[in-house]
Amino acid sequence: MINIDPKYVNAYLLKSNVLVAQIGELVDAVNGHEKIRTNLNAAVECLRQGIAKADTEANKAKLDTEWEHVDAFARYYVADKPIGSQSPDPNFIPLKIISKQKPSYTDRARRNGVQGSVQVLALFGADGKVASVIKITSLDPGLDANSINAAYKIKFEPAQKDGKPISVVKVIEFGFSIY
Repeated sequence: MINIDPKYVNAYLLKSNVLVAQIGELVDAVNGHEKIRTNLNAAVECLRQGIAKADTEANKAKLDTEWEHVDAFARYYVADKPIGSQSPDPNFIPLKIISKQKPSYTDRARRNGVQGSVQVLALFGADGKVASVIKITSLDPGLDANSINAAYKIKFEPAQKDGKPISVVKVIEFGFSIY
């Protein structure tokens, strides 16, 4: 679609979303880390092209917001550590989690005695919303889904750099235990 209509914004968004969505599948794969970087770099480049070809300011802003989100994931994987964790930069203020909902157990997981934790990679947007969540460790399909849903509901104050809110990526863990 990009080749047919280079100004069609949703084509760039779709291509970027597909590349980012594959990250969860690549986490445990051999050479997965390098493939994740490749996908993220491709998504960032796709969005850059879309921004350059956007025909309206609204479309450019839409792509620019998505670019900021994907770029935060790319910075995370390039750095091999969470962006914003213990930064020595005095102009950086880390994000502050205000509330984190505990995901519910599924009946199936409780019956099967499933215990452990699910880790997700969450993109905490500069706008104060969790913009994207990628599962990085799995426990049970229902508990995985409940963890992802709970991550999207996290309330937080965005990280800041030079007094401006920025998007950051952080690993969030949800524990499940039967007592």
